[in-house]
Amino acid sequence: MASILHLLLIISLPLLVQSDEWEPFPNFPSTAKLPSHWTNTKPSSSKELISVQDGSLVRPILVANQPFKFSRNGLGLTFSFGFICSGSCDSFVLAIAIMVKTIDQSTPLQVVWSANKDKPVKEKATLELKKDGNFVLTDNNGTIVWSTITTGKPVSGINLTDYGSLVLFDSGNNIIWNSFDFPVDTLLPGQRLVAGQRLVSRASTYNWTHSGSQFILLSPSGFSAFIESDGKPQVYYRKGGYTIYSKQEEAYLQFMNGNVSLVLSSKNQPMPPVPPTLSPQFLRLDPDGHLRLYQLEGFMKWKVVADLLDDQLDYCDYPLACGYYGVCSNKQCSCPQGRGNQTLNYFSAVNYDDPVQGCTSVTPLDCQKSQKHHLLYLENIYYFHHDITSQSKVSVEACKAQCLKQCGCKAVGFLPEFNSSGGQCTLISQLFSMKRARQSEYSYNSSVFLKVQVPEQLNATRVQAGMKHRHFIIMGCIAGSMITVFLALICIRILYLRSKSVSKRMNISNGDISAENYFNLNHASELPMRFCFEDLRNATSNFSKELGRGGSGSVFEGILSNGSKVAVKRMERISQGKKQFLAEIETIRGIHHINLVRLIGYCVEKSYYFLVYEFMSNGSLDKWIFNKDNNHKLDWGIRHRIIINVAKGLSYLHEDCCKRILHLDIKPQNILLDENFNAKIADFGLSKLVERDQSKVMTTMRGTLGYLAPEWLNSVITEKVDVYSFGILVLEIICGRKNFDFCQPIEDIYLLKLVKEKAHDDRLHEIVAKDDGNMELHMEEAVKMIRVATWCLQSDHNLRPAMSKIVKVLEDAIDINTTINYEILIPSTTSVMDKLSHPFFNSALLGI
Repeated sequence: MASILHLLLIISLPLLVQSDEWEPFPNFPSTAKLPSHWTNTKPSSSKELISVQDGSLVRPILVANQPFKFSRNGLGLTFSFGFICSGSCDSFVLAIAIMVKTIDQSTPLQVVWSANKDKPVKEKATLELKKDGNFVLTDNNGTIVWSTITTGKPVSGINLTDYGSLVLFDSGNNIIWNSFDFPVDTLLPGQRLVAGQRLVSRASTYNWTHSGSQFILLSPSGFSAFIESDGKPQVYYRKGGYTIYSKQEEAYLQFMNGNVSLVLSSKNQPMPPVPPTLSPQFLRLDPDGHLRLYQLEGFMKWKVVADLLDDQLDYCDYPLACGYYGVCSNKQCSCPQGRGNQTLNYFSAVNYDDPVQGCTSVTPLDCQKSQKHHLLYLENIYYFHHDITSQSKVSVEACKAQCLKQCGCKAVGFLPEFNSSGGQCTLISQLFSMKRARQSEYSYNSSVFLKVQVPEQLNATRVQAGMKHRHFIIMGCIAGSMITVFLALICIRILYLRSKSVSKRMNISNGDISAENYFNLNHASELPMRFCFEDLRNATSNFSKELGRGGSGSVFEGILSNGSKVAVKRMERISQGKKQFLAEIETIRGIHHINLVRLIGYCVEKSYYFLVYEFMSNGSLDKWIFNKDNNHKLDWGIRHRIIINVAKGLSYLHEDCCKRILHLDIKPQNILLDENFNAKIADFGLSKLVERDQSKVMTTMRGTLGYLAPEWLNSVITEKVDVYSFGILVLEIICGRKNFDFCQPIEDIYLLKLVKEKAHDDRLHEIVAKDDGNMELHMEEAVKMIRVATWCLQSDHNLRPAMSKIVKVLEDAIDINTTINYEILIPSTTSVMDKLSHPFFNSALLGI
């Protein structure tokens, strides 16, 4: 068996030649003998740790002992087996990964197999090859997470082969156990998926610790792709027959380099041809449901060279092409609309800026009010799944009646039978993407009916009755349209004159957001949801529960009609509040990141200006780091996570948006915490959009005293002003006090002055907040964090690091700059007073 697999390697990698001189990972063995034991701990030497470009870390145990390289470009390729993590490295998977090492020492990574994808382990987890022959992974609490179940078998050792398989072998080098027999989401050259086995996608491209919802299942007569749902899996691709649960060894899907073969018990089924190649490849079921063939090209890029399900499917045929309830047409996503008179908007986009995220019900289904349920008929809509295992044939009306009787039914798919009044009825408990298609594109005419909740002010009989009187409605619409056009012309004239007047009064400088944009809010379809004043007054119980108050307004807790909690910000000080209101919408409506607070909607009505955000249950950071009561203590782990979250959010704003976004008011009050103390950046009222080709920008001074970078006095700034504010924020989080704290003794008022003094005497540990949580147990890490903060506070903005570099330092992907200058600018009391009186210093923007 071993000789056959080695032969497969020779076939699959013909351009790779062995090199005795070139060793990409020379510090690790490929084989371990019985017994052996490993503990998942941070290694003492960086040579025992492989840092990867995407932010992942590998703690290798075994590395294939015959590294190869491309003769044409000096590229090294091998396999590594060990503990792998990403991000903050709170959890690890035991996995095999393809390691590619280029001449510039970078090591992109592709995980191709994992033992514990859905059961990640923590630090100090153990892996043991026991004397009894079992190979066992145990978490740090003693729980057995995974094993090869080879107890009592004549195991002699373990080996990571050159073709990427982990094998247990006996004294005669016979294979006892082989990871190739247990595929996860990837097939390597020479590997098979046999009848009864599944390929299960991961949750996302870089999330190896959870399974996704799509899977491929092979049976003796068929090859099928499914997506998990609340009821039973829904099938979106089939080849061959439909028996899916029996097992027969002669049925298999085999991947060889440049060839994919499907062998079934009935006959061989051709798979789509893949391009011939002389480069390494792997086949993976991706989180979006595509079965893609990847090939290594260039120095470090894995390129998709084939999509094996595209012989039957196009973009819109995949279950998550447009998210839940989304309708896909020509790769564009929209929300369902009823036929004819059924034009009531029952669905709205989850995110208007990113329609691929799908749609949600405007009025959620309520089983206690089932009399208000109605089935919305979607015309020319095709749904990928039909329950072909059901043999009963019913009429379309009987099919709809079944769904209305069952609370768990969310939609109906009806497939009529040729020359019959009946058809195939499928009750759908979880609805994925649908496809808009003409009947001529299909050999049958399927129908889709969505169950909706009729709002209280309407009822289903009115909706149905309206269809019987369409001609009256059409006539009314024509007349109404003529009146509407006439009134609209009058309104446009009034709004134009008013906007002209407002614009002159505000005298907004070039580069800032114009007051006329306010009137464009009425026509901008990509904007967040628009609320009326009464909606928000009802949601907040007449603004009775105030969450906080800042320089631009007050924030209230509210509950929308769909039951979701929100934070409603009422903009005050109208002349300045209107400008910040427009700036906030203009900035945040087009950006989406896990560490930025999500803007749900807005309200403009008369003199009222409101912004509606997602609710953050633990409020703002300042109450947790500046309060000294026992109810507001944060341990080291939470503080560290908050700092990384903020750094990632700022890195996204500065480097990953189509325009660079300068926040310009980073401070604890603008960092919000959810129920798990994950941090998100909020309040973009002072932000500035900067074109990517602009290295600097001139603007009036804005921000908060104590967080302003020195270059603000010149009014010419870069994104490094946010880096400076981030440095102050980190110091306040680690030290548990404000930068300017006039409650301290006069010599300790300025935190930066203390940092400078303690750094010179190597006593930075003395300013760490020791009375909070377990900070004293992490003193070394806290002092390192202070050094990171000081790096961000360099007086010369060119010496401050980019936020993306800070993220890598915080995640231990790279080392901190060792040449930090602690001669940072320390303001005196006089200079602070001078700043407050500076002519460019607009105190209305300071929030003090």
